[in-house]
Amino acid sequence: MANVVVIANRALGDRALVEWMLRRDQLGVVEFRIVVPVRVPGPADFAGGMVGFVPLEGLHATDYVAEARGRLSVVLDELRLCGVMASGSVHAGEAIHVLDDALDGWRVDEFAVAPAANAMSRLLGIDLARRLRRRWAVPVCEIELRPRRAAA
Repeated sequence: MANVVVIANRALGDRALVEWMLRRDQLGVVEFRIVVPVRVPGPADFAGGMVGFVPLEGLHATDYVAEARGRLSVVLDELRLCGVMASGSVHAGEAIHVLDDALDGWRVDEFAVAPAANAMSRLLGIDLARRLRRRWAVPVCEIELRPRRAAA
């Protein structure tokens, strides 16, 4: 059985991510562990100190984690209904820094990185993929997501 770690946050709401996981499951017996790193903004972020960060209107730090847990729950329910073995957890912090805690000794055969479909996230995802390859020496798949359309 292959152990595949999927790293995603905002991308959890993207249909392309679930479709990728369903296709990957058909290639052989897989167990997915979804790690959802949540970048909880601090006061400097709201003052414009973090480039590329757009705070969600009216949310506080605990709301970011709760919102991520909700997205994770929806994805896990859908995968389980399709017979896919999957678990997941939400962690406050940058992806590369929360992995040791999130994996808790779980053997990793492959990583899949699903950045949100915007320029800054793609840039950070590329960096994350390179860092994962260097640290774990296992395959890393960068999942292509469809750009989100602006609301009319």
